[in-house]
Amino acid sequence: MAAALDTRREIETPEGVVLSERVAGPLPRALAWCVDLLARTLLYLVLATGLQIIVAATAIGVTSGVLSPALASVLVAGGMLSVLLLPLIAMAMHGVHPESER
Repeated sequence: MAAALDTRREIETPEGVVLSERVAGPLPRALAWCVDLLARTLLYLVLATGLQIIVAATAIGVTSGVLSPALASVLVAGGMLSVLLLPLIAMAMHGVHPESER
């Protein structure tokens, strides 16, 4: 008879505390992966529309006379910089390099 699979994982912390947990099976891991994929997709969609919203809002402001074209261009430039630079700064802070993601 084959031995039963050990589904428990024990880890000892530096303080000497032993933590014992069950390892997740394939179905819970697949469901968690799908939830993560959905969350990432929604986040990327929200982030991808940020610059378009800035451009549309400034175009409406210029058309209605509330914003000057110079101020609108400064706002769009600031939005472009935030869309381009902030993800790079976040990746640098977390030690992720774009070329290592492949």
